[in-house]
Amino acid sequence: MTRNRLFLIAVCLTILVAALRIFHILPPGAAPIGALALWAGVYCTNPGTAAVVLGAMLPLDLMDIAHGRYDLATMLAVYASTFLFILIGVAIARYAKGADGNKGRLTAIADGTILGSVAFYLITNAAVWTFAGWYPKTVQGFIACMAAGIPFFRNALAGNLAGAGIFFGLTAAASWTARHSAPCAARTSL
Repeated sequence: MTRNRLFLIAVCLTILVAALRIFHILPPGAAPIGALALWAGVYCTNPGTAAVVLGAMLPLDLMDIAHGRYDLATMLAVYASTFLFILIGVAIARYAKGADGNKGRLTAIADGTILGSVAFYLITNAAVWTFAGWYPKTVQGFIACMAAGIPFFRNALAGNLAGAGIFFGLTAAASWTARHSAPCAARTSL
């Protein structure tokens, strides 16, 4: 698939994910931003694509900071965790080409989605506990913070797994269609 086509797919997927967040179509935390970042890491070698992916998060996150829902340090942890999905995707693109072909890659994508979601949960909840001031700086406060994040983790994991299935599935279908369809000039009209 060409770079331009991949960039167009990235922009379309980014708009979709941004709309899901802006219009609160999904439960809190369920927008598949991690899946989009993983997809960008696998398919897009241009660093500008990562900026497009992270740009989908920026408008709402700036509003959250402006309204005092989150502090800047916590948001930096969110962006670092999302960037981690991109790095996992880059690793999948480089190393998930085993003897079993696509099956190995599908497993790597599922594993990468789960790994990224768990890392996102741990990093961002630790940042909330450390920087937000919502929980006491005790073991009990840390446990309470992690427990409060479990519903968001479930939503994020479900959203990212579904999003990964959709994003990687659509890309595979587009690639297959591009390889197997005849050019318009070669078709005969009736």
